[in-house]
Amino acid sequence: MKTEIEIIGTALFGKSWMTQIAENLKDQNGQSITRQSVQNWHRHNRVPMWAKEQLKVLAAVRLAEIQALSKTFDDYDFVVDEAIENFLWWNQSKITIESSIYCKLEFTHDEFNNQRHHATITLEKPTDLSDWHVLDFDEKYFMRDMVNIRNELKKKLQRSFAVSK
Repeated sequence: MKTEIEIIGTALFGKSWMTQIAENLKDQNGQSITRQSVQNWHRHNRVPMWAKEQLKVLAAVRLAEIQALSKTFDDYDFVVDEAIENFLWWNQSKITIESSIYCKLEFTHDEFNNQRHHATITLEKPTDLSDWHVLDFDEKYFMRDMVNIRNELKKKLQRSFAVSK
């Protein structure tokens, strides 16, 4: 059965939880604690109240970091999917074997330093092709590419994003 400190530690830090707890906590006098202290808490299944208070603050900080990261993933998926759907809504009937589709994904940071994404997909050739990826069609595979166009556009946007970072 897991001890209280092990449950808290693995949730906060994963496999190296003992070392991480020792590195992140200070005792009542403001001094660093040792890994051996954390091992003793684990062995006796007792966590001092002052340590629990600090762990509670660490948990709140980690939660905020994870929530911010999750918003970044949500923003990325939403922006990419929306750009693809909007592009197809307005342009699908215009796409021919001779078409080239230009894709670019960029990122910025908002006032909370969360990463935000912006996707551009167009049939018009940009004046500066840096960081743009092009989806060209081959007569032999045109129908297959049109069936899979959403996935193909996602791949191009991902490549553009990787280059721009």
